[in-house]
Amino acid sequence: MKRRIEPSDIISNGEYATIRAGKRSELAAVKRLRRVEVGPFAMFAFESWDTMWFQVQEMLFIEKAGPEQIPDEIAAYNPLIPDGSELVATVMLQIDSEIARKAALAKLGGIEEAWPRPTWTAPPPRARRRRCSSSTSRSRRPRSRRSASPAPR
Repeated sequence: MKRRIEPSDIISNGEYATIRAGKRSELAAVKRLRRVEVGPFAMFAFESWDTMWFQVQEMLFIEKAGPEQIPDEIAAYNPLIPDGSELVATVMLQIDSEIARKAALAKLGGIEEAWPRPTWTAPPPRARRRRCSSSTSRSRRPRSRRSASPAPR
């Protein structure tokens, strides 16, 4: 699995124009499976090398950019490609009404200007396994406080 977009991965705008419609259709289906709605107007889109390659190609195509812009686009989108040990998601807020959008963004406290990068890391695998197994056993059958053995059936 590729982890970075390289300049050699980028095709010319002319070549991209010939495959653009097919790529847009192909990626639309992929993106639908990678989106999770998290409220009335928010959605997480989980990114991949393919979604970011498409984004770079689209930016270069729409802006009619030349080869000199390729390094800047790659630098902007490479950090959004998961490295294999993480999930990367773009948060999208879709609020059509300008009045409703201003009210919602005001409630979110400046989210449109800066989104903090999470610093949470997963617990070690052993701790996760123990926590899951204990909650599973409790949900299946309550144990007596006096005895650790399961209740007879």
